[in-house]
Amino acid sequence: SVFVTFSEGGDNAPEFIPIDINTSADKFTQLEEQIQQNIIVGHGASPIVAGVATAGKLGSSDVVIEAEQVFQRNVIDKRQAAIERSFNSIFSDINTRCPSEY
Repeated sequence: SVFVTFSEGGDNAPEFIPIDINTSADKFTQLEEQIQQNIIVGHGASPIVAGVATAGKLGSSDVVIEAEQVFQRNVIDKRQAAIERSFNSIFSDINTRCPSEY
């Protein structure tokens, strides 16, 4: 590989610092796992519901079903109710202001 740089004098010359490839792979793996966990927590889900639980720790189908039911109750139902209220409000306003043929 060839990399050409230009600078005014040796004091301004860029410094190339080698990156230890062996440790950087571990750091990227840890970062990826942390990002994944943050996304799951941000959506109010559990790793089981997201399908990324540690291999061998997904549990029985009962555990998965229970986790999905908790997610449905705690996250989906609340957000769905808020969306339904908004739509019902919009449509009730339309019905009161629009002629009956609509």
